[in-house]
Amino acid sequence: TAVHRVGSIELTNAGSGYTSAPTVSFQPAPAGGATAAATATLNPSGRVKEVTITNGGSGYTSAPSVSFSGGDGSGCCASYVLSRSPEDTVASVSVTARGSGYTSAPTVSFSSGGGYGAAGTATLATGVGSLTITTFGQGYASAPTVSFTGGSGSGAAATARHGSYVSRVNMTAGGSGYTSAPTVSFSGGGGSGAAGTANIASGAVTSVTMSSWGEYTGTPTVSFTGGSGTGAAGTASMLSGVLELTVTNPGSGYTSAPAVSISGGQGSGAAATATLSTGVGSVSISNAGASYTSAPTVSFSGGSGTGAAATAVLSVSRITSVTIVGSGGSGYTTPPTVSFSGGGGSGAAGTAVLGFGVRELTLTERGRGYRAAPTISFTGGGGSGAAATVTAMGRPGGHDQATNLYFARQALYGRQLRVQVTDGQ
Repeated sequence: TAVHRVGSIELTNAGSGYTSAPTVSFQPAPAGGATAAATATLNPSGRVKEVTITNGGSGYTSAPSVSFSGGDGSGCCASYVLSRSPEDTVASVSVTARGSGYTSAPTVSFSSGGGYGAAGTATLATGVGSLTITTFGQGYASAPTVSFTGGSGSGAAATARHGSYVSRVNMTAGGSGYTSAPTVSFSGGGGSGAAGTANIASGAVTSVTMSSWGEYTGTPTVSFTGGSGTGAAGTASMLSGVLELTVTNPGSGYTSAPAVSISGGQGSGAAATATLSTGVGSVSISNAGASYTSAPTVSFSGGSGTGAAATAVLSVSRITSVTIVGSGGSGYTTPPTVSFSGGGGSGAAGTAVLGFGVRELTLTERGRGYRAAPTISFTGGGGSGAAATVTAMGRPGGHDQATNLYFARQALYGRQLRVQVTDGQ
């Protein structure tokens, strides 16, 4: 079912005697729709100068009545145009976190954003979910490169972080009298995290078995306490290795864990293993919805997994208003060709109307996909000097571009310029 909104308002009677802007009211929209809203602006003589649509509403199947109240004046009335608007829609969904543990595709839900009707379908992908370092390696002066091979998939990527860690404790004195293993402590050294267990024989500490290697910028101090003995001492032996691996792209299509390679960084010996995880790889839009004023929230439920997250992207901008700048050029004997370039989009088109140079530019197609205002140029027609700028852009059908008639209030030889949108949207 087509969704209709108030597309434009044109004053048919400006009224008189207003001391403040009157309130503009629309007939309520049918159930499930949104009522349109607009504001009035007065001129110095107490008449309504223009009416600006602030919300085109939605769900109208016929033109709603509009009325003006308050402001101490009377007589103002207007006509309006309904426009079909499957606009302000969800154009795409970007998965920001795949989550893990999914055995089936979760349900995708859209909420908030001021609109309704968006729907999508999740597709699962199996990729590298985590990496476990099995050997830190040594001698790394910079972060090495991480690569993946095998596993029948592709696209997995990860980064490595290197740093200094305690590789072992060198015993300088075993002490005596120890009846149980003393506690081993590491302090200072600009870091933390190292831990180990003392091994004793014949009342003396013979070695330390490391259980955690920590990360340090210097060398920590090793101390032994308890165990009923005294005199044990040792020093920490430091190496620079790979301390952390971060998956930046899980990749997809993996049927088995790929092999992990760590190379470069002037070091050697680091090794790791990959663990696969199945999460949400993509979301396809099955219904773009309508009337969204901001990106709706995307949520996932079911599928036996957790952690998937995504953001919705609304439909991109189209040109809604163009203003002639300067004098409009001179010497034109026929209307020049109008071209739009740049801005990242395509499809915009217009025709020039002469009158002491280029007086008007009529948009015949607003184009789509523009992320910045394109450049407008004029060629041919026997003249020169015409120039124009894009003065308004918006998402298709958004209230910022819902009007089908725009007035650029710039004087040109005492005339009021008019820009007419004629693509019917």
